[in-house]
Amino acid sequence: MINFFRIFTLIIICIISFSFNINKEVITISSTMSNPDFNSKYYYYTQGDSSIVNIQDGPYVKWKTNNSKISVSYFYHIPKNDKTKKITRKYQIRKGDTTFSFRGFAFDSLDYYIDKNYYSEPSQYNDVGKIMVIGDIHGEYDYLLKLLRKTNVIDDKNNWIWGHGHIVFCGDIFDRGEKVTESLWLINQLERKAKLKGGRVHLLLGNHELMTLNDDSRYLSPKYCFICNRFDLNYANLYSKKTVLGRWLRTKNTAIKINDILFVHAGISPTIARNKLSIDSINNIVRNYINNPREMGKIPVSNLVLGSEGPLWYRGYIMNLYNYKKILEKEVDKILDFYQASHIIFGHTDLPQIQPLFNSKLIDVAIPSNYRSIRGQVLLIENKQFYRLYLSGKKEKL
Repeated sequence: MINFFRIFTLIIICIISFSFNINKEVITISSTMSNPDFNSKYYYYTQGDSSIVNIQDGPYVKWKTNNSKISVSYFYHIPKNDKTKKITRKYQIRKGDTTFSFRGFAFDSLDYYIDKNYYSEPSQYNDVGKIMVIGDIHGEYDYLLKLLRKTNVIDDKNNWIWGHGHIVFCGDIFDRGEKVTESLWLINQLERKAKLKGGRVHLLLGNHELMTLNDDSRYLSPKYCFICNRFDLNYANLYSKKTVLGRWLRTKNTAIKINDILFVHAGISPTIARNKLSIDSINNIVRNYINNPREMGKIPVSNLVLGSEGPLWYRGYIMNLYNYKKILEKEVDKILDFYQASHIIFGHTDLPQIQPLFNSKLIDVAIPSNYRSIRGQVLLIENKQFYRLYLSGKKEKL
């Protein structure tokens, strides 16, 4: 009974917190992303420079598609003597090479395998025996690494050991946390390792991915604000089309279906379903926006997909908002029927535990990772059963 009231109280706190801050959730849709680079700007943050501790960040890899030169850069800052440096190494590769590997330097000893070009992947996968779903990471790399190791997805050298299983990241790797770069590279490298072993890693786009690529830095952590100010950088340019991670991110899906389960960052609203937007249509609209934003006006439903009732921002599974009401079960049934799905798995709106709704037709996997009172957990789907899988190894059937 005590645990029930504790969980209930945490749920109420999460919902009230969102209600008070919902007017701050400004959605930006811009056509300026077609510029090759954004202008530099000053980043304001609440803590002063004196609060910045040792910073180590990177690698940032530039590999222009029209040449055979690669540059790899790291940033570091030592507050004791207020010393901030950017260290760059440049590599000349053979003309025609489309892959490259390098070992990190400075403070980094990891190995990286990169591609010159990345391509969008299918939106439908069938006959998958086990699936793990991970909610919003928001730069909490240490938590992510611990989570993947404790659930036996990777070993202590970050090698894939989860066989033919699939992992779905429901978006929002960016913002808030201090280790966004490390988190992105971990997922990027794991994607390759999983394929070699017959598994798959799926990174879905969230609203914070689009915000970053669109130069919206409202939730950028002080660490990245500091680096950008010191080097007169625009954070969005670190993920431009000239960069490896920037091109990789621009190929990602917004929604996918594995077996008969639909995965998306924020959810599919009744409005999206009423407009009969297929999964491929949604993915193409978002990809078109982040790759060719000036073309988006030619697609009438673009603003719908990118707006508050779109799959990147919708919160109607959990709460009422100023422009729509919390979803009803009959509306959920219509959405599932249109997409021929049995369940929708989503993140975006934080709750203190993985939460099934409407008899598990909807499942929220957005679990804050920076609260000690909330146990680390992922959603495990195995043999058509749904479980909370805790870092201790305990499985709890939903």
